[in-house]
Amino acid sequence: MRNLAKEDLSIGVYAVNTSTEETNQGGAYFAGSKINPDIAVICDVTFATDYPGVDTNANGELFLEGGPVLAKGAPINLKINAELEKSAEELDIKLQYELTPRRTGTDADTIKYTGKGVPVVLVSLPIRYMHSPVETASFYDVEDEINLLTHFILNLDPKINLNPIEG
Repeated sequence: MRNLAKEDLSIGVYAVNTSTEETNQGGAYFAGSKINPDIAVICDVTFATDYPGVDTNANGELFLEGGPVLAKGAPINLKINAELEKSAEELDIKLQYELTPRRTGTDADTIKYTGKGVPVVLVSLPIRYMHSPVETASFYDVEDEINLLTHFILNLDPKINLNPIEG
């Protein structure tokens, strides 16, 4: 938001911190209902799997300093993901991917059902040792995610057709 504050944007941008994400997702529901967004970019964390003893069959292979993680799966809007991938390519930012076949386990699962329905994407920061006192992230990944999202928003066409079945 700090990067965008000095820009002359052709779109409205809201940033929301929510609560109860891991219980009833009430914060996400009320934020989505009040704002009624056209697009929701959910930022969260995901499990890095680059340390001994991790079952990469369960969580995939995600690395610190491997770049932001984009979700792919049924809840995710492919066209918005493509725009994020385009921004990453233009900025030479590495991306990683995680599969979310039915649910993301994040606020995206609730926000997408608010109002008229909201196209969502999930951009996650890989974290080692999640839910422990020594959670570890990379400042490089944090900076890459900030730059990716800034570039994406600055270059987003307000007339983009997000209908997944239309060209």
